[in-house]
Amino acid sequence: MPAPQADAGHESHATVPVSSVRAFTFIELLSVIGIIGVLSVLVFTATKISIERAEKPVCMANLKNLHMALTTYLTDNRKWPQVPAGTELDSPEEGAWWRGVLAPYGMVGKSWTCPTLHRTAVEKNMEQALRENHYVPSLFDEYQATPYRWPSIPWAMEIGNNHGSGLLIVMMDGSVQSYEEFHRNATR
Repeated sequence: MPAPQADAGHESHATVPVSSVRAFTFIELLSVIGIIGVLSVLVFTATKISIERAEKPVCMANLKNLHMALTTYLTDNRKWPQVPAGTELDSPEEGAWWRGVLAPYGMVGKSWTCPTLHRTAVEKNMEQALRENHYVPSLFDEYQATPYRWPSIPWAMEIGNNHGSGLLIVMMDGSVQSYEEFHRNATR
């Protein structure tokens, strides 16, 4: 049977009932946007936590490298490195001096930089981002045995509480721990 033909003067329009057209309602659209917002916050938070957790072991490795450099310097020179008289402590000059003295022992470039402190200082435009040394060796006297006579004195520490559990310190044996953990163990 042939298909019905439309009259020459009339166009054939198929009418679709309104109830069969599917569109999002305003509430559904808001719900989807809300869900995407919540998921993006969760992903952002998880990413930030992952970055912070990955940075702490790098910082700890830097402190262990600093311990190794100090130990090797002590063995080679039979004395603890002495900051030159007249050098202001915690100054760029002192930092440059430490970098120069320990560079032959592997403490170069990023070995002096805590990634967490650097990242947060840059994000917040803080002055610490300009520092080249995020770790400070202890100031013992020049005698070779002195650092070993005081096992409860850290050999070096980072310059702030960058990992949420107190500043990190490296001890005579090369172990790295937070100051809070060290203090808790020392007062037992």
